[in-house]
Amino acid sequence: MAQEAETTMDAEQTGRFFRRPGRMLAAAVWPGACVAVAAVAIYSNSLSCPFIFDDENSIVDNPTIRRPADIAAVLVPPHNGATVEGRPLVNLSLAANYAIGGLDVRPYHVLNLAIHVLAALALLGLARRTLELEGLPDWLRRPARSVAFAIAMVWAVHPIQTESVTYIIQRAESLMGLFYLATLYFFVRGATGAAWWHAAAVAACGLGMASKEVMASAPLIVLLYDRAFLAGSFRVALRRRWPVYACLAATWGILAALLAGSFERGGTAGMGMGVSPLDYAMTQCKVVCEYLVLCFWPTPLILDYNTPIIRDWRDALPYAAVLAALLAATIWALWRRPRIGFAAIAFFAILAPTSSFIPVKDAQFEHRMYLPLAAVAALAIFAAQGAFTRLGETFPKRGVLVRTGAWLALAGVCATMCVATFMRNRDYRSMLSIWRATADARPGNDRAWYNLARANHEANNPNEALDAYNKALAIRPDAIARSSRGNVLKELGRADEAMADYAAAIAMAPRYADAYYNRANLHLAARRFDQAAGDYGKAVELKDDFLEAYVNRGTALAEMGRMNDALADFDRAVALRPDFAQAYRARAIAYCRLARRADAMADYNKFIQLGGRPDEHLMRILGLGK
Repeated sequence: MAQEAETTMDAEQTGRFFRRPGRMLAAAVWPGACVAVAAVAIYSNSLSCPFIFDDENSIVDNPTIRRPADIAAVLVPPHNGATVEGRPLVNLSLAANYAIGGLDVRPYHVLNLAIHVLAALALLGLARRTLELEGLPDWLRRPARSVAFAIAMVWAVHPIQTESVTYIIQRAESLMGLFYLATLYFFVRGATGAAWWHAAAVAACGLGMASKEVMASAPLIVLLYDRAFLAGSFRVALRRRWPVYACLAATWGILAALLAGSFERGGTAGMGMGVSPLDYAMTQCKVVCEYLVLCFWPTPLILDYNTPIIRDWRDALPYAAVLAALLAATIWALWRRPRIGFAAIAFFAILAPTSSFIPVKDAQFEHRMYLPLAAVAALAIFAAQGAFTRLGETFPKRGVLVRTGAWLALAGVCATMCVATFMRNRDYRSMLSIWRATADARPGNDRAWYNLARANHEANNPNEALDAYNKALAIRPDAIARSSRGNVLKELGRADEAMADYAAAIAMAPRYADAYYNRANLHLAARRFDQAAGDYGKAVELKDDFLEAYVNRGTALAEMGRMNDALADFDRAVALRPDFAQAYRARAIAYCRLARRADAMADYNKFIQLGGRPDEHLMRILGLGK
């Protein structure tokens, strides 16, 4: 019996031995799995959302991503103020998407979501390892996994993140955020484990610099982290790990080179924006306060704030007072409570490139809160954990009830955010819906009405488009909106009013190529070929890669009998973009008029190959009709 009991005891111990790693693995995996599943679920309705706003010039009209095999070209994005300018890694990721599916939006959304999930997992790992470090209070160290899970989950499902995940080109923000968090995570691993993790941290920092300029603060934030959580002082941190900091600082060279190659980012940032540093700083006092409100009450969310600049110090005073108090508290915490102060200073440091005194074209965008939200979430979760801990100590016999209440509170907050995020993604389902939501939230935003008008025009709603253009122009007269309204008037058969709009747009902006192009189209439709050719000529003079203008001028010249000049324009369009189907169709018609049937047949076949619809007129001329 004794031997049987001993055998039974050995079997139980062996079972516990083999079960324990399984429980440990499950404990390590389930938080990340839950975060990933939640993120995928709430963004599942975003995968077919179309390209919007800056997606057009950064993706749809970006020639460098159309040749993904030409890495040298891909790594030099267009210098036109597009979101990809000076951000080669972002452009490379877009080129990879284009290689997979062209302009099919789904691969772009899938990669955006993958980046967001990886960033959330990096935040989860960073938070857990930080909370398990020696020296932190037991009320944070004991539930380190749970607290880290709460931080990562809140951050991953927060509705304010939709702009960085669903709005495709704001991948620049999420990609930078991933590398920023990875830099910190790898650094912590290197400080508490194998030194090669530090090399990974430096590599991640360099990749972040090639993604977005906000990464500039990362080396300093790593040093502040070391001082707060590991070394205890700057002196000790630098003495122990000075080679790491030297390598991290060297990544600033990557950023400097990229900034030098894209001076003031195509006119979207810098001192030449027509806004004084003081006015911009006053505006940012209000903007940062609004960002903080959105962290706790994320409604309404707005794609394009078009925030007006504050020029009177009295308008900025209440916000400046709040911000000054927060900054003072942050400085005090850095001195007396460095671990709390670290999260607060990280919030301000990450926002600094866009929310300081250096003017940026647009004062406010929600995607700029992608990474700073992690600091706010961490501080909020710490405060909640402290409150529930004190509640449990006050009522020790109700410990289970208190813990259950904490989990229910977290579940309620996260469920609410998940629903809000899922619903916000529905606004992105079409150009019409996102701009309708923007105009409703900001009725004084002329850009919102302009883009809503464009969306209605593209959806064949000319009357609604005209109404929205009228509202945009009533708020702010603008050459682009005036010219675009002319296109709607032309479609409605109001040619005289359209011509007046084109003339007014040209008078307001004499170097606006599209206004000449639009007026030329009206002349062409009225068979005023000489005037059309003149306006098309002005358009290509102002924009020498204007494909449509070359093709249409060629058409006008052909109608005037100037076939050689027409062919030169068609050839120029084909050379600029060999996959531009309409250029081949137009040139095929010209070849037919010159009785060059073989050339016409070749161009017509190329037109069909590129997705052009069969042209009965051309088919009849070429003898292809029934």
